[in-house]
Amino acid sequence: MWRVGDLLLAAIYPGTRLSGYAADAYEACIGFTSEPASYIEAVLGGHRLAPPAAISTPCPAWTEIRIEAVIAARRRRSGERLVLYMQPIEVTVAGKPAPYTRALGCTIELLIAYTRTRFWSKRPAADCLEATKWYHRLMAALDCIEHTAGGDKVLLEKARNIAAAGHRALIESGCVP
Repeated sequence: MWRVGDLLLAAIYPGTRLSGYAADAYEACIGFTSEPASYIEAVLGGHRLAPPAAISTPCPAWTEIRIEAVIAARRRRSGERLVLYMQPIEVTVAGKPAPYTRALGCTIELLIAYTRTRFWSKRPAADCLEATKWYHRLMAALDCIEHTAGGDKVLLEKARNIAAAGHRALIESGCVP
């Protein structure tokens, strides 16, 4: 996500659940947190929702900061990315964000690599070279989490489950890790 003038821009990649919603949505609720496990829950669909203040779209309940916005425009970019141009109309600060740890960045990398592994391995003619490249990035991100998450057993378990799901996607498509 980035800002251009008064608008927030977000790139939505194909092959994700969010891409289907973003193509037709008129509103969005964006949540920000420093809690790495929350991002995994959001990608896997186990996240809790909260009522919004100014729009009709539900908001993530697991965030310390959220922005409710109206989608002003959308454009397709290279690689089929959909870019949303959003006009913020409500900002809610529900609490103080947790301190930053390297595990947060590693978790984001893990989730990106997982969705890309799944995307490339599930195409009609699986692109094993691309899927395997992303799988190796997934495993590198898992290694990073294992070295930076400290004693966060919940995060470690969720990260390992994501890595296992990426491995299954690769194997089911006939690709070799």
